[in-house]
Amino acid sequence: MRNRVFALGMALALLGPTGGATADEIEFWHSFTQPVRIEAMEAIAAKFEDMTGTSVKIEVVPWSKVNEKWTAATAAGTLPDVSICLPAICIAMNEAGVSRPMDGAVELIGGRDKFASEGLLASFHTYKGQLISLPFYNHARLLFYRKDILDGLGLEAPRTWEDYIDVAAKTSDPPHRYGMVQMWDPGDSGATQYLYLFMRSNGGAYLDGEGNSVFNSPENVEAVKQLLELYKAGSPEGEFSLTFHGNVFDLFTSGKSVMVFDTMFMTDAMKNKQPELYASGAVGVARPPSRTQEGWYVGDVGVTVMKGDNEAAADKWVAFLYRDENYIPFLHTIAGGMYPATKSVANNPDFFTADNIRKFEEGAKLTLEGVAKGSDIGLTNGLNPFATAVYGSGIIENMMVDIALNGTDVETAVERAHDEIQGRVDRVRRR
Repeated sequence: MRNRVFALGMALALLGPTGGATADEIEFWHSFTQPVRIEAMEAIAAKFEDMTGTSVKIEVVPWSKVNEKWTAATAAGTLPDVSICLPAICIAMNEAGVSRPMDGAVELIGGRDKFASEGLLASFHTYKGQLISLPFYNHARLLFYRKDILDGLGLEAPRTWEDYIDVAAKTSDPPHRYGMVQMWDPGDSGATQYLYLFMRSNGGAYLDGEGNSVFNSPENVEAVKQLLELYKAGSPEGEFSLTFHGNVFDLFTSGKSVMVFDTMFMTDAMKNKQPELYASGAVGVARPPSRTQEGWYVGDVGVTVMKGDNEAAADKWVAFLYRDENYIPFLHTIAGGMYPATKSVANNPDFFTADNIRKFEEGAKLTLEGVAKGSDIGLTNGLNPFATAVYGSGIIENMMVDIALNGTDVETAVERAHDEIQGRVDRVRRR
């Protein structure tokens, strides 16, 4: 652990000194709690020490504890040298003055053009003109569909908005089967996620480049109407207690919902929990919805570096993580779920050798395309600290239930939700 005297106490701690490692040791936090991912990181760290003489002290910080952990460590002067972080935490660390730009690590990696796309860096990692983090892995929402059911009815996977309504209606056989079950419980984010795919396919967004709500745009009103029609065509009437994170896997694998939107993590879960379905060829993967454009919706896990005494060693560690021979084995720990942010791995045949990626090769290729083109909820127009005003707020879920249950006019409901989102944005600004 580094020794650093904070003569000015907490005030100086907030300006950026980090606690921790000696000159021949750096500290690294990550949030990958699965044993296979922990072991992979430990193996990479051992290689790094053998090659450089610098050891890497690893601490696993579960996602649910990250915010509490880093804020306490900031006050105590015990932040790590390198940390995995989601966009909101990356921004918060930067705003607190404890992290630093990624220029040194990027130079060691070979420059910005080594990454999947400039759009990926801009949407998730560039804040106030600085590259404050790097994409460590990504995933994209795709359409998963029960190919066995569609084939039996002579149907193809939908692409257009009209296709979605048609296929949802024709595959529904209540109460045993529904075309595309909606999961609108306000305690989760099912409506927020599904709606975003249709919004993006219509050129819409939740927030503009300044982080203000633009939810009441004509494009978004049309998307809300589309999701409402999809509910009517392919979801159990009056069922508003389902959650995406709690129910999507069972709904799909049981055949209760013929279609769902999810990431390729779904394939790994099927392999482990529903091996017969996984092996059967009954599951298809297709592009997201398309109207004026394709609705690419991407999730991003980043890495950032802290200010401190070991900045050069920290940058070397980050660059080491991205070397193909280290990066690919880590991504393969949950093959199909984690996708590379670098062009070299995306074009490396070794990445495609994992069984789960080979079996769903089309889904893997689509994910890589989405990673290069897509954006996330609230970050459509660039990285900002206001995405939490939408995701996890329950605003969209409550809006959709209000329309479906109470018959509230769509434009009226959208305007109310727009104002709620803006209110949450304004509260974040006042902090």
